[in-house]
Amino acid sequence: MNIIHNVAQYIDELKKYLSEGFYYSYGYDLTASRQRRINFMQEKSKDMLRIIASDHRYFWNLNLYKDFRDQNVDARWYTPIIQGYVGVANGKLGNRDLTLGLISRRSHMRVGTRFHARGIDDSGNVANFVETEQLVQAENIVISYTMLRGSVPVFWEQKGVVENVNLTRGPEITKKAFNKHFEDIITTYGPIYAIDLLSDTAAREVILTKEYLRQLYDSEFKDRIKFLHLDFHAYCKGDKYDQLKILVAKVESGITDFGWFVEDVKARKVLKLQTGAFRVNCLDSLDRTNVAQSKIAISILQRQLSKLGFNIEEVFSKEVAKEGIAFIDDQK
Repeated sequence: MNIIHNVAQYIDELKKYLSEGFYYSYGYDLTASRQRRINFMQEKSKDMLRIIASDHRYFWNLNLYKDFRDQNVDARWYTPIIQGYVGVANGKLGNRDLTLGLISRRSHMRVGTRFHARGIDDSGNVANFVETEQLVQAENIVISYTMLRGSVPVFWEQKGVVENVNLTRGPEITKKAFNKHFEDIITTYGPIYAIDLLSDTAAREVILTKEYLRQLYDSEFKDRIKFLHLDFHAYCKGDKYDQLKILVAKVESGITDFGWFVEDVKARKVLKLQTGAFRVNCLDSLDRTNVAQSKIAISILQRQLSKLGFNIEEVFSKEVAKEGIAFIDDQK
């Protein structure tokens, strides 16, 4: 009975663990953005495992299939799982059908609870590295836009929420991992616009920004990385999140230069590529990063809807259209 009880308990715990934040699809590759997926398919790879899950950084249950792989079991028996978020909403804007999607996929390469997984590892993987993809479809046109987040890419640790930050390796030893991190994401996404939201006054955050900048200025990839430091709490003091319009104005060049991915699904034709990505961080790369990315994403969504022929001010009030669709209400 003890064995049966233990097995049942393990199953219940596994169900509870998988009940939130894990997603799978039998017909859609959740591990990769549409642009990355199409780029991979154009390579005409015969690797069935990559055909069903083209980016293994986000294939969380890959190691559970080790025996399948060793015995060459057909990849159609695999069900890739991602950790993060998937949401889809269908509706009308004006008199036209519109579908909005949001997919956040978290890398499994450096995972752990936030006080046990900080910074970077020797392979260039950072804690809480997440790719968020915003999807819009109107008629036969699909638009995809991706942004990144991740821990400050240096070696550091913090034991608890009120504890100081400690740099665990010196600048020279950090350099290789730092360069590997940016080499990987530049290869995947193109030029990077790094946005650092850490405090200018909290000593434990200042030390991270300083080391981030030291590594960046000494990096072989510095010519392909733009960097913006903005003290989130100073700008948004008193929950004045509308002040983040300053952030959008500051990163306007990145929004304009990078563009977004556009596909005509009926004609099966790629019309436009996204050519770079924002990489946002705060201390945990959670709350402050969420708000900042939301503000940028809403600004981009408005531009995308305008390109698709929607008149934002006819559908929403002029005030909402100016400040960002539903942004003010959502942040109160």
